[in-house]
Order: sequence, then C-alpha cells, then structure tokens
Amino acid sequence: MYYGRFLVEFKREGPYKWFKNPMYSIGQLPGYGMALAVGSLPELLLTFMNQVCYYLFYYIFEFAAYQASSFRNPYHSHYSAQLVA
Repeated sequence: MYYGRFLVEFKREGPYKWFKNPMYSIGQLPGYGMALAVGSLPELLLTFMNQVCYYLFYYIFEFAAYQASSFRNPYHSHYSAQLVA
C-alpha cells in the first residue's frame, strides 16, 4: 500500500530479483516436481493448466484493473523495467 511516501526501502531480493510474479511462475515447481516424481502425466498436465490459469487471471483481471485505476504504484516503473514476468 502506498501512502504518498515510502515506508520501507525497496529491495529486489530472493525470487523477486528475477521474477515479477514468483507465485505465478516458480510457485508451480512443487506441482511439476511431484508430477515428475510419481510419473503422472495427468498431474503434469493439470499443473501446467493451473499455471496457465494463473497467468490468464493476472492479465485479464489484475493487470487490467491496475491499468484502469488512477493509482500508480511508485515501484512499478523501476520494478517492471528490470524484471521478467
């Protein structure tokens, strides 16, 4: 939440150093790992479909709502210029 001033220092650490939305990308690794560990093709496909749904939700609802809002995150320009989705 942005109150017109920065309350904490912005740091790009951990998974945020490389990914803008780590839950949407690397957060699915346990599902892929379990599917491979048990050799389940249906689980592998369902995990992939789950990840696709995460990204669809993000681009259709979250990103669209952010673009339509008058609120602009002060970290966004710095953050998105150096990270990948």
